Amino acid sequence: MPYNSSRVSFSFNTTAAVGMADGEIVNWDFPNDETSSYVGTRGEGGNVVSPDQRCTITVTLQADSPTNAVWYSYYLAKTEGPATMRDRSSTAVVGFAEKAMITKQPAQVRSRDKPVYVWTFTAPRGTVVPLA
Repeated sequence: MPYNSSRVSFSFNTTAAVGMADGEIVNWDFPNDETSSYVGTRGEGGNVVSPDQRCTITVTLQADSPTNAVWYSYYLAKTEGPATMRDRSSTAVVGFAEKAMITKQPAQVRSRDKPVYVWTFTAPRGTVVPLA
């Protein structure tokens, strides 16, 4: 689920993302279905809730953001911490992953305007609420 940086704020561990790029910059991806259906040998069926609630979060920051240096130190130290996304209009938490970790060194992407860094976090469990 992509979120526009003008509508949400994001923080990892104790560091808020400052200098997010414009557009749909915070993305929460859940690679597995939450439920799957099954059919038994006699035709009976039902749904099974998957225990796998892993998520991948990507956040795009401008290259000159001071957050890049702090998050890079977290990456080098393999720091595990909470990832929180808040709605800017109400400050309500709309996304949360308790044990997130930066799992990929950020790629520097060049654009016409400014270069940006794309940070990738993974967590064993995450929840996110769609914004209206």
